[in-house]
Amino acid sequence: MPVKWPCCLLDVSAVSYADTGLDRTLVPQNRQEGTANVILTFANLKLTNTSFNAPKLQKDNAWQLHDLIEIVHGKLHAWSPVAGSGKLIRKSFRRIKRDDGIQQYEVIYAIKFQNV
Repeated sequence: MPVKWPCCLLDVSAVSYADTGLDRTLVPQNRQEGTANVILTFANLKLTNTSFNAPKLQKDNAWQLHDLIEIVHGKLHAWSPVAGSGKLIRKSFRRIKRDDGIQQYEVIYAIKFQNV
C-alpha cells in the first residue's frame, strides 16, 4: 500500500493465552491471561548520500527515522491501552537490511491482558 515517508506500520502477532482458573461469579467463568507482541515497523525512503562528505542537511535528515522511533517509544513504553491490560514494554529493536533504498527498523513491544 502507498505510504508517506517516514512511516510506521503496526501489527499484532503471536497472542498466547493461559488459563488462570475458574471464577463462577464472572462471565466467562474460565479466566485467562493473554500475552501479545505488538510489532512496529518504521521505514523511510533514503535516496541521498549521508557519508562524511555529504551536505549537512542530508546528514541531519539521516537521523529523521531514529527521531521518530524515539518519539513513538516515549509515548508507548509503559502505556496501558485499555482497562485490564498491562503496560506496553519494549522487548527488542532490530534493523532490517534492504537493497531498495528503504531504511527499515522493527521494534517489538509485549503486553499482557488479564481476564480475557
